Amino acid sequence: MRRFAAIRARAAGVTDIIADTLRLEAMKRMFARYGYKDITADVRARTMYLTQIGYISMQSKDEPATRMKRIPEYVEIFTGKAPEQRELDRFYARHSF
Repeated sequence: MRRFAAIRARAAGVTDIIADTLRLEAMKRMFARYGYKDITADVRARTMYLTQIGYISMQSKDEPATRMKRIPEYVEIFTGKAPEQRELDRFYARHSF
């Protein structure tokens, strides 16, 4: 039974690593499509992803309205470009804000 649990834990760990890698690569490709050089795309992807992991692991409990008000700043900090109002309006509408 212990051996099965150990194998299962290792498999879950490998699965998590694969999922993380796929997510990071997708985000990196997104930044590359917008013209960022490879290293910059990689660092921006990691910054975004690891920030989200931090929110989850720290069980951050921001009020939804507070978090939504931060969206324009998050976008600019993560991408280096301020979002257009039409982009924010579409995002807010999609999230019923």
